[in-house]
Amino acid sequence: MSKKILAIDLDGVIIDSLRNMRIAWENTSKKYSLNISFNTYKKYLGLPFVEILKKNGIYENHKKIVKNFNSISVKNFKVIKVYKKMINTLNILKKK
Repeated sequence: MSKKILAIDLDGVIIDSLRNMRIAWENTSKKYSLNISFNTYKKYLGLPFVEILKKNGIYENHKKIVKNFNSISVKNFKVIKVYKKMINTLNILKKK
C-alpha cells in the first residue's frame, strides 16, 4: 500500500492566528515593559520566537517572556479562525 503525505504550513495558510498573536504580544510587552508595538514584532514573523525577541533588542528574560506569551496565546485560542476557503479544500483533500 502506498501512502501520500501532504505537508501544509498551518499558520497563515489554513488558520489566521494574527489576532491571537496580537493579544499575546501586547500582554507580554506590557507585562515586561518591552515597549515594542505589535507592528514592530510582526515584521519578524516566521522566525523562531526567541529570534524575534533578539531582532527587537530583547536579550534577557527569554524563558519568562516565552512562557507568558505561550500562556496568553493558549488562553485565547478561541480567536484563531480557519480561513473559510480552506475548509472546503481540506474536505476535498480528506476524500483523496
